[in-house]
Amino acid sequence: MKASYRMSLLDLLRTALRSVSANKLRAALTMLGVVIGVASVIAMLALGNGARAAVDATFQSLGANQIQIGQRFTMQDGELQPTGKTLTFSDGLDMLTSVPLIERVEMSASKTVKARFGKNTVEIHSRRAGWNCVKRGRSACGMEQRRSYLSRKPAR
Repeated sequence: MKASYRMSLLDLLRTALRSVSANKLRAALTMLGVVIGVASVIAMLALGNGARAAVDATFQSLGANQIQIGQRFTMQDGELQPTGKTLTFSDGLDMLTSVPLIERVEMSASKTVKARFGKNTVEIHSRRAGWNCVKRGRSACGMEQRRSYLSRKPAR
């Protein structure tokens, strides 16, 4: 027959305390190792979360959460010509109210015109009006100022 040795909880605590008091340096070094290990895990998690937040902020500032919808152009007779349906102001307002994930719609009307005289070509880019519409319970829109600029193209 096998003899079974069972220790009571009190015997286990006495043995543990004797072992710790007999090997104080080993116990202190073990405790220090556990503290350093836990602290390093916490630091790595904090660094990882901070890096993730920085990358998310960078992507948002680059416009990763934005979609630009514009008119399609095709090349006809050496010139870019607009094709397809042109979106209207009411189309933009409909996007703002009918799509739940859209928080803001920016719309503008612009035109580029070429003026040629002899060997000189000048392009006139005009942005007639711009509208910023933000969803705040109901749609609210405001107009921007007009912008125009010239760009001089070399003769071809």
